[in-house]
Amino acid sequence: MFSRLYHYFNENNILYNRQVGFRNGYSTEMALINAIDGITKALDYKQHVLALYLDFRKALDTVDAKILLSELQH
Repeated sequence: MFSRLYHYFNENNILYNRQVGFRNGYSTEMALINAIDGITKALDYKQHVLALYLDFRKALDTVDAKILLSELQH
């Protein structure tokens, strides 16, 4: 399931270019460094900072795999 979704996301350029989770060659440490750098720069310029972190690890547990694959093929 993961391989098919990952291939679909890459093929259709859906992933954000700074997406680091579950991607080869990217690390969560680099994500943290980028986040801290962005927050620090925004605060230096007295800008507002907003972050939204979503964890979808369990999201697909409740989805019927056959239905999902059928939808992705369409």
